[in-house]
Amino acid sequence: MVLPNPVAVVRAPSTATAPDGTVRFLFLGQLERSKGVWLLLETLRRLPQNNWLLRVVGSGGQEDRLRAEFGSHPNVKFYGRQSHAAINQLLAQTDLTVVPSICYENAPTAITESLAMGVPVIAADIGGVPELVHDGINGHTFAPNDAANLAKVLSYYLHHPDEIARLKAGTVESVRASLLPQYIQRLLGYVGPAATS
Repeated sequence: MVLPNPVAVVRAPSTATAPDGTVRFLFLGQLERSKGVWLLLETLRRLPQNNWLLRVVGSGGQEDRLRAEFGSHPNVKFYGRQSHAAINQLLAQTDLTVVPSICYENAPTAITESLAMGVPVIAADIGGVPELVHDGINGHTFAPNDAANLAKVLSYYLHHPDEIARLKAGTVESVRASLLPQYIQRLLGYVGPAATS
């Protein structure tokens, strides 16, 4: 039996948007090259559109270099490591979480946490990610380590922010089966393969 990571609570998607029409992105994870954070920052910096804000939450070996390179950019805010409660507050002010991993991922916690909070996800189509993020339903995938493809996806939502509301509607249903009570019941009810003699 394959079960995705459980979620404790599913919250209704927020309909609040930035008053100035800015699309608010969130990167949540380790600040390492393997997590694709450099790819994301460099791609956003090169976009012709300027109606975006990226909040970077996390720590890691690349933090100092990232802050030195991108810390003065007016559309990028670094938050360092944050508590679970603070992350939930940031998710409530996020339009799209971006998970640009270059390394193989199984079931990134950033994806399930975002979906449970009603936030759609843009993620690299790698490892187990496409089992969680479904194009046009609860987010969008892009080719791993492909800056041009990532730029195309980001630009689409910067040009069509109204599409984000439609994705938000699909987030809750995509993780409802992973709620902790259902998860436990499925584990308790599981009967493994019959023993062979």
